[in-house]
Amino acid sequence: MAYPDSPSNITLPGQKNLAGDPEQFFKDHFVPELRIQYRSKCTLDGIFRKEPITGSNSHTDSSMGRTEMDYQTARGQYLQSKVIEQAETTVTLDPLEYSKVAVDRTDLKKTQLLVEPRFKEELSASMAKGTENKRICEIVKTARSAHDLTSEAGGSIMAGLDLAAATTIAGKGELLYDAISAGVQAIREKDITDMIYTLLTEEHIRYLRKYDPILNKDYGDGASVHTEGLRSGIVGTHILVSNHANALYGTNVTNPKCPKHDVDMTDTIFAMFTKDAILELELQDNFEELIEDPDRNEHRIQVTAVRGYGKWDPRCALEVTR
Repeated sequence: MAYPDSPSNITLPGQKNLAGDPEQFFKDHFVPELRIQYRSKCTLDGIFRKEPITGSNSHTDSSMGRTEMDYQTARGQYLQSKVIEQAETTVTLDPLEYSKVAVDRTDLKKTQLLVEPRFKEELSASMAKGTENKRICEIVKTARSAHDLTSEAGGSIMAGLDLAAATTIAGKGELLYDAISAGVQAIREKDITDMIYTLLTEEHIRYLRKYDPILNKDYGDGASVHTEGLRSGIVGTHILVSNHANALYGTNVTNPKCPKHDVDMTDTIFAMFTKDAILELELQDNFEELIEDPDRNEHRIQVTAVRGYGKWDPRCALEVTR
């Protein structure tokens, strides 16, 4: 009979089936859970076109203009094909982004590391915030851009929304609703038929909930979070709410380590867009892993990604400013 503290009775919480690699359970479950939490924290995840790339630091794609139907008006008339305009758009990768946490290599710390979910929360939240911020910056930059095709319209900027001019919250909601309606019209008039998304802040939602014509009467004013209490769609647009938008709207966004996404949004109230507004790149060998660092006597959880974001179709982006 083995004593209770015999090595033959000792197992580590990260072992799979009580044998083998003491971190196997951690490796099998940490990464999938991290990715799930990351996606749940990204309001804009899964909306835009994404290109996985290998062997390059950029992606170049072509844009093609439109042609029109014509009529043959005389017998034997020479039917000359119309020339369709083409242009190229290039998006480059950003510098490598990462989030990490390290703990010293002791059994106690390793045990806490294996069972403590807050590490996943913190890492996924930090990566989601960085990703979301760059997406929002690029949406606004795209709304201010000309199209690569000279025959196509560029982005849209609607200025003059003065929410402070309204003396009541309901009045602010009405102004906001009217601006969203006008934004939908501006995008639709550019022959864009895709779903239109409107990225608002919690403050905007508070205004809209007080504007009676767009309330869902099943909720009234008693809704708890986000768009609960509003109709499912406002004038044909899908409402998104983001804490990251709340942090960026009204600020001059600068990032010395990745200045390509800098944009002055001091006067920005909100943005509207469709899925083709921006293009995302992602290097295929992004990874999340547990690294054992014997030189420092520590375990390190490190999440890294190489991504890029850039303008795609400016017709699909609109910025509303004060």
